[in-house]
Amino acid sequence: MPTTVSAVTKEKFVGTTYRINVKGNFKWTSSNKKIAVVNQRNKTVKALRAGTVIITGKNGTQEKKFKLRVKNPYINADNMTVYVGKTGKLKLKGTSPVKWKTSNSKIVSVSSKGLIRGKKKGKAVITVTGKNGKKYTCKVKVIQNSASNAAKNGHIYKVAHRGNTTIAPENTLSAFKTAVDKGYRYIETDIQFTRDNVPVIIHDPYINNTSNGTGYVSSLTFDQIRSFDFGSWKNPKYAGEKIPSFQEFLDFCKNYNVHPYIELKEDPRMTKSNIQKLYNMVYAAGLQNNVTWFSFEYSYMTMMKQVAPSADIGYVAHIYSTVSNNMVNQLKKLKTSSNSVFLCCFPSKISSSILAKCKKEKIQLVARGIQGMEDISKLDPYYRCA
Repeated sequence: MPTTVSAVTKEKFVGTTYRINVKGNFKWTSSNKKIAVVNQRNKTVKALRAGTVIITGKNGTQEKKFKLRVKNPYINADNMTVYVGKTGKLKLKGTSPVKWKTSNSKIVSVSSKGLIRGKKKGKAVITVTGKNGKKYTCKVKVIQNSASNAAKNGHIYKVAHRGNTTIAPENTLSAFKTAVDKGYRYIETDIQFTRDNVPVIIHDPYINNTSNGTGYVSSLTFDQIRSFDFGSWKNPKYAGEKIPSFQEFLDFCKNYNVHPYIELKEDPRMTKSNIQKLYNMVYAAGLQNNVTWFSFEYSYMTMMKQVAPSADIGYVAHIYSTVSNNMVNQLKKLKTSSNSVFLCCFPSKISSSILAKCKKEKIQLVARGIQGMEDISKLDPYYRCA
């Protein structure tokens, strides 16, 4: 496909060839021919190996250039965990899959399209051979799900809160990638707006706790906030980690087949027009049917209902709130004929009568404060995730 030269960094996979769509008698060169080479006759660039190069075109005194980042093909998950009887989806990025294979079909099967299914407790390796002749692997762990009523049918799944924060700095691409590597298919994150109205991924309203800078997100432009280091506070090996934009997070979710749980933080900029903006970005990424929205602010979910009547939306009960019949009745007002609505709270806040009412009114439940599978095993199977 033609590539339009611009200031934006282009990303291509090893082995791909594409045409530069620029008019004029430009002579094109690569800053590193081991990474990418230019065919001057037909204005094509071939990506040879991973790395970054500058592609420059000269025509007399005119000069055009762009940065090209070449990536190796990859499988969307290095590790994955599935319940017995449940499925997961693997995808090969950057080259076409030729053959999928499992190391143990008694533990996990895999289809010709990368759909895996857990068959019995154990571990196996899924291998896919690409059109480029190379092989890519994913380690799969199948969990026996009969330990409790809650997990018996695989109803309850785990959501990675701000990514894998045990290892990586919260709400960064590294935290999200390591969560995927651990087998998470659902990742929670938080949205705030910069001074120039760019949505970014961060929990706190200020950057003091998770970067080497100070100040409120709303007082900094996107370029300013991107100049800070959001990784070193967690571990020196993450030095230089940048705060992700919402667009980068969506790109990540699309590339790694992740279902995002998006919390809309209390923010004066969280207006209906900006909620529409966020939804439009999700729609453009093709994730509108594979996304969850929630907030501590009930009014935000009212606006999301108006923006996207079929969306999956939820309200988070504050830690000191009482989950009452009135709260469930308020949640009923968020329902449409085509959406789903849930309440996120600590399980200890849900009495047996409230649980019964939620079931009756089809208000789903998401558990807060869950530490592991042992806690999940104690939940009523009506909970959908934790």
